[in-house]
Amino acid sequence: MLEILLVVSFSVIGIGIFGLVTQKNLIKMLLSIEIMFLGAMMVVAFLALVSPDAILSQFIVFILALIAALEEAVGVGIVVIAKKVTGKIDADVLSELKG
Repeated sequence: MLEILLVVSFSVIGIGIFGLVTQKNLIKMLLSIEIMFLGAMMVVAFLALVSPDAILSQFIVFILALIAALEEAVGVGIVVIAKKVTGKIDADVLSELKG
């Protein structure tokens, strides 16, 4: 049973990596990164099923969720600045931002 749950978790991470590699839109790239964080949290949560210390696993999932929220806030800020400066939200416009 644990093997199936881990395969699902790693497939979610794979879907996130695929989305990150194939997309040029910054918002879709941010969503792909969030999907990868979700997959990582699933891995830790499922491994907590066999761990004798479940509190540590819960704390790690909490820290991962905190990092994901911070990453999203910074990423949205970069997207807003890129949209204001260039008028587009593609990843190619980030090379035009200077300063």
